[in-house]
Amino acid sequence: MGMNTPTGNVKLYNRISHTSTAVFLVDFVAFLIDDEGSSFITGLNKSWLTTNGGTGGSTWKMVEAYSSAASTNRQTPPTTSGNNALDSFTGTGFSWKTGSLLAGDWIVLECGGTNPFHIYIELNSTTQIGYKFMPLGDFSTGGSAVSPPVSPNGFSATAIPGGGSSSSLNAQTGYTSTVYYTGDAADRFFSFHINLATFMYIGETNQGASADTRPYVMYTDSDNLRWDMITASQWSRLSPVDNATELTAGSNVQMFNVADLGNRVHYGDVIDATGEFRILPVGVFFDDTNHNHFAGWLVGVGSAPRDGVLSVTSGTANQADRGDDTGDGIGPNSGGEENFIFTSDLNTAPGVMHFWDGSSTFP
Repeated sequence: MGMNTPTGNVKLYNRISHTSTAVFLVDFVAFLIDDEGSSFITGLNKSWLTTNGGTGGSTWKMVEAYSSAASTNRQTPPTTSGNNALDSFTGTGFSWKTGSLLAGDWIVLECGGTNPFHIYIELNSTTQIGYKFMPLGDFSTGGSAVSPPVSPNGFSATAIPGGGSSSSLNAQTGYTSTVYYTGDAADRFFSFHINLATFMYIGETNQGASADTRPYVMYTDSDNLRWDMITASQWSRLSPVDNATELTAGSNVQMFNVADLGNRVHYGDVIDATGEFRILPVGVFFDDTNHNHFAGWLVGVGSAPRDGVLSVTSGTANQADRGDDTGDGIGPNSGGEENFIFTSDLNTAPGVMHFWDGSSTFP
């Protein structure tokens, strides 16, 4: 068993220093939609690269954006081609066009495919970004130019967290300094870690229930860069049972020694008695009443033994996993190897492993 390796076009962003949260957010949006041509982007460090072939941002596009300082505050991209170009917005002072965001500015992105989803991203303050996840891809455009948007033109009743409430956002802080993130067009997810202290994952899981046509999850314990096997509610999603109920009792799937339930895999010795350093996949299980189910395996991230054979803070290696080489990350031990980046903010808990192309410079 190993990391649930992305199967499609993956973009990687080497760890880069940002001068402010606002600069990070513009850079991150440009990364997702594959915008390297907008005029102000040239001033940012475009160090992202594509692996597994193709352009990783091809299925991400802009839905609508708001700029508090602009003459025309709320806009949808004017053309289909503009969905992947921040320069396509019009008017004087539109922040997503100029690259100069202010607190309250927001943008909605769509990750396409058979069952697209929407993500609302807002610059809450100079140090914080808020998220709203719409698994049904049903954000309503064209409403009043306010932040956050309000009903009926804004969040749907099935948005996460808090449904249509404009005051409920999943917030995360600490976007200045160094960030590493990945985006995958085929498996439809993004993940990143910040300052080796916080972690975010929003998007698809693999190999859950066959009837689950929208297997999308959002990590809500974002202040930690580790796999916490104790906290009960770390993930949210829309229930696959009715596509209406917000589930919040999602937790990381654990592996135990049945003779000693306190002996959790990857909480024990750094390297097992075989002398090998193993990556394990990370699954998500929801225990909400009448909606309990296994949601599937996360894509592009895995679990590592606590402290690892690398630095507690970061490191790179290849040939990390002696397991699956088929690309699905959970197959039989067939001698394959996987590349990863090791990150952790606590040496007593399993570290977060990020997919890596095996050759790009990091950090």
